[in-house]
Amino acid sequence: IQLGVDRVLTSGQQPSAPEGMELIAQLVRQARGKISILAGGGIRPHNIKQLVEQTGVTECHVSGRKRVESKMQFINNRVQMGGSLPGSEYENLVTDADIIRSFSDV
Repeated sequence: IQLGVDRVLTSGQQPSAPEGMELIAQLVRQARGKISILAGGGIRPHNIKQLVEQTGVTECHVSGRKRVESKMQFINNRVQMGGSLPGSEYENLVTDADIIRSFSDV
């Protein structure tokens, strides 16, 4: 707040915001409306309502992503480009308009 920041994006120091709800709620109370606490990470249509109700956040950062098969033409299964990256290197994550729209139904 003293630095003049308007909002802080946080998952509550956990891998996802639903897992970090306790700290996010504490930050919202501590901020007392002087700064916006923006929950982000792992927020999906099925968990956003509980997150908002239990933390008091008024803003959430969502990606609405889904995995789609890559359009790559040549696949060499003997060589991996990313070592141990999560997911397949022959898939891409893209924002899905239907997923984004579904947040407004909550």
